Amino acid sequence: MNGMKSEASAREGVRRGLPYAALSGILQIAFALTGMLLLVRYLPPDDYGIWVLMVGVAGPLMLAASLGYNHALLRFLRSIDRPAERTAFVWSVWSRRSLAIIACLALMWVLFPFWSPQFGLSAYSDLFAILLPAYFAIGSGAYLQAALNTAYRQREVFWAFLACQATFVGGILVGIQIGLGLVDFAWVYCAATLLQWAIAFFACLHYFGHPQRQVLTEPIRETPERRRYRLTSWWDDLGTMLLSSPVNRLVLAALGTTGEVAIYAVASNIVDRLLAWQPMQLFRPIATVSFFSRYEETGRIEDVSRMFRFVYAVNRSVTMLFIVLFVPFGGRVLVWVFRPEYADSYWPAAILLVGAALFTAPTGVIAQTLKRPKVLLWSKVAVAINLGLGIPLSLKYGAVGMASAVVLSTLTKNLIIYVLLRLEFDLRFPWSTLLRYSAVTGLGIISALGFELWMPWIFASLLGAFVYICSLRLFSVMDVEDRKMLVQLAPGRVQPLLRSILI
Repeated sequence: MNGMKSEASAREGVRRGLPYAALSGILQIAFALTGMLLLVRYLPPDDYGIWVLMVGVAGPLMLAASLGYNHALLRFLRSIDRPAERTAFVWSVWSRRSLAIIACLALMWVLFPFWSPQFGLSAYSDLFAILLPAYFAIGSGAYLQAALNTAYRQREVFWAFLACQATFVGGILVGIQIGLGLVDFAWVYCAATLLQWAIAFFACLHYFGHPQRQVLTEPIRETPERRRYRLTSWWDDLGTMLLSSPVNRLVLAALGTTGEVAIYAVASNIVDRLLAWQPMQLFRPIATVSFFSRYEETGRIEDVSRMFRFVYAVNRSVTMLFIVLFVPFGGRVLVWVFRPEYADSYWPAAILLVGAALFTAPTGVIAQTLKRPKVLLWSKVAVAINLGLGIPLSLKYGAVGMASAVVLSTLTKNLIIYVLLRLEFDLRFPWSTLLRYSAVTGLGIISALGFELWMPWIFASLLGAFVYICSLRLFSVMDVEDRKMLVQLAPGRVQPLLRSILI
């Protein structure tokens, strides 16, 4: 009976939070693209390269200080029945990690003269000092948002995000009108991130209660199993961080110029924003908690395997569509939307996008769901490929070389996770699905190139996408079972339309 109540509660939480998660994901993409577009068109490439480096430079150290407690909140907070214990757990994690973040930022500030010259940032100590509160707000606020997401309070997370992004993009628009520079944009960024932090903080006070005085004196209680999960997840995060775009930009900055960093930043930001439309990314806060909750309730590998195949298929539908839209005419889009200087971003963006479409899969979430975080540690062999190949390829080919190393490391990481999980569980990779999607994607690209002979490239691109979408239905690329599940997960008002199109 308790299991049924728990499942009903989880479903109600998903139903309540799904609209806000979807809206937050969509607006995040829109605001991120708008902010990037405004800054890229306004700032010279060297200045934009400095900006992306400074915004992300503190992330790796703050992640190192997390010790995996962000995963502990997501994985175990819902399993705590007593409200007082939940409150103590949330505020103990938040307060200790916030102090650790402050210590890390202080260390970075003291050592700034020693590490900044390696990345061409030695002349920007004032900019770094202004951004220190923003680094804290982002790092500390991540634990608050994790707690709210676990409690299915996506509405509060959404409003905090909306206030932050509206403030930042609005500040950029005003700054461009009055001719502001990097330092002024840093102040705007600080104000926006601190506003997001404040909303999340007071939301946690409301839903979890006020922290007690002993949150810093009493140790956080955790079983040996939870501690192993937290620490192995943390090591996995460190490996993932070494595969991330901010670290790749630092490598380029150390080996090349800030102009090359700007080219790679535009390429990687475009691909990141496009991939954010994948359902697994768009609904990630809810999807992750739902994966965990569902396996805890049933314990059936069949359910996990089914979710894996479904998410993989739905993600491919979106990712392959972007390949059809971008690959044929992406170079013209970059020149038209941004500046002629960013035409060189086409090839790294195309390489990253095609690599993501072919080689990414939700294997990491599956490993965490099945409580096999050690599998994720083995996958970090891919770090050696990312850095071992990324450095020489970047020296010779710049942003294109770094993008190629990222694709190879992504393939290695996901292949290792899948093989190790397959040794223990009946987890089948949908190879036939990948082949079918690749075939209709090729058909869409060929159609777009053919249509260009008769009409402007913009219309040819849209018609190529239309051919791709029609081919998905005509050739039944997505299984009937997957299509039915997709219809069931959609809001009630949309279900009849989707049912008429998909089934």
